[in-house]
Amino acid sequence: RVFALLAGRLRAAFFEVDLDGDWPWPEETLTYENALLPRALIVAAGRLDDARLRSVGLHVLDWLIAIQTTRRGIFTPVGSDEWWTRGMTRSQFDQQPIEATALILAAAAAYASSQDVGYIRSAEAAYGWFLGDNDVGLAVADTLTGGCHDGLSHDHVNVNQGAESTLMWLTAVETMRQLRTDAMSARQAPSRGATTVLMELHA
Repeated sequence: RVFALLAGRLRAAFFEVDLDGDWPWPEETLTYENALLPRALIVAAGRLDDARLRSVGLHVLDWLIAIQTTRRGIFTPVGSDEWWTRGMTRSQFDQQPIEATALILAAAAAYASSQDVGYIRSAEAAYGWFLGDNDVGLAVADTLTGGCHDGLSHDHVNVNQGAESTLMWLTAVETMRQLRTDAMSARQAPSRGATTVLMELHA
């Protein structure tokens, strides 16, 4: 009952905005851990068997992916320097690990719900952000120690390695491990055919 109540509040927040407009977001500013909200919509939709809620969650996630992905497929999250207020210039830096992991978790939920391999590609792009496939070309995660730097600035990484950042990196690693396993299983599923799924993944 509490779950349905909270899901209803989140649903109401998104149903009050123009989902077909250029800003399908319930607030005037994109700030912190943005992909958490569409992920919550998608997960709640599955638990409540609510097709409309699922559609909204996927739509909003698609928008977040589009505005945070370059033409070259690089994940570039909204920076925490000044965030991004509607109608204003978006902040590019300081990008934070929690944004990449939030996107990975949301994309994994979207893939589980839709079996759309495009979400795997989006998760891979966000994962690549940790490893240097980002706006600066610098690795944010330390794959030798398991630690993770706190952010990405225009020409360097934040040398501090806080608990949140490290947890975000480790969460990203394990989520991608499971997502890749799920994708491999789908490739081998006789109902769709390995060739079909493989072609979709590399389309």
